[in-house]
Parts: sequence; C-alpha cells; structure tokens
Amino acid sequence: MLAKPGKALLERIDPAADRPRQVEDIALDKTGLQRSLRDGDILTLFEISPQFANAVTLRGNVAEPLRYPYTAGMRVRDLIPSREALITPDYYKRKNLLVLFDKAEKTDAADVELGVRNLLDEVSWDYAVIERLDRATLTTQLIPFNLGRAVIDGDDQHNLALQPGDIVTILSKKDLRVPQNRQTRLVRVEGEVAAPGIYQVEA
Repeated sequence: MLAKPGKALLERIDPAADRPRQVEDIALDKTGLQRSLRDGDILTLFEISPQFANAVTLRGNVAEPLRYPYTAGMRVRDLIPSREALITPDYYKRKNLLVLFDKAEKTDAADVELGVRNLLDEVSWDYAVIERLDRATLTTQLIPFNLGRAVIDGDDQHNLALQPGDIVTILSKKDLRVPQNRQTRLVRVEGEVAAPGIYQVEA
C-alpha cells in the first residue's frame, strides 16, 4: 500500500490535559517528519487514492484493453485509430491453433464452418458506450455512440470528445443480440452442384 503524501493523523493521550485524548493533523513535510512520537501514540497514514487524474480506459472487444493517458481535445477516434484496434488477441490465438489441429486431424466442412463462426468475435459497429462520472451529482452517465461512424467515418456526431476518467466500452455481437440482417450468415452447399462449399449469405 502506498501512503498519501499530504498528511497523517496523530492520536495522543495526555493525562495532564483537560481532554486527555487528542487528534492532530501532521503535515508530512520536512518539519512534520521530524516530529517526535511518544509511547502510546497512534499515527495513521492515509492510503493514496486509486484515482488516475489523466486517464481514459478502453475495454471490451479491443486489441489492447488498457488505461491510456488523456490529452486535451482527445476523441474516440484518438483512442481507436483504426479497425485493427478492434481485433482481440483471441482471434490470433484461435487462428494459430487451427494450424496445430490441422496437422493432427483431417479438416472437413463442419470444421471450416465452425472455425469461421468462432474465429472472430465480430464487433457491434452500431453501439458502443462511454461511462462518465458526473461529479456534481455523483452518478454515472452512459453516453452511447455509433462505433462505425466514429472510427470509420470520423463523424463528429459520434466521434465524441472524451474527458479524464471516461471508460469506453466496445461490445461484440455476442454481447448484444443484433438483427439477423447484420449477423454473419453461412450456408453449406453440398451434393450435385457445380461448386459445393460454405458460403456467406449477403444481406
């Protein structure tokens, strides 16, 4: 635990005083650190606040869920500069595992279909959200925005300005149910056809 550098509390019992139990604020400066202690004193050091004064947090379906330094004028697109920032590490792990499994087992059409469905956690482009603490009312505000318009189009209406302490959450299509016409749909074509295989159905 790190101690808060500003001050400490000193509790002392002085039997000769009218009110024998006393509490004092001790500044942890050069003078305060030279203050002598007596037998029975209780010195309380305060834990440093976990608050980050200049941080914006990115979490969810992203490549690097981290706490990033806030800069003046920062917007969503500064935090998520490209589509690649939305590909999670799990995608590459699953992709690498496919090679290992292919060496050991024969791949069939069912494996291909399952692999396509599970390889990438597809991003929900229509909805992402900023969580912001309103310090006046001490309540949490949820500020939704269209992720695609913010990151791909740079639309100022959705490429929202950020504030220190904001938490930006990116969701996948597995986190929120999306309409069927926005889901990846696959069909398997087999039998007496010219080109059997697995195909993606376009909306």
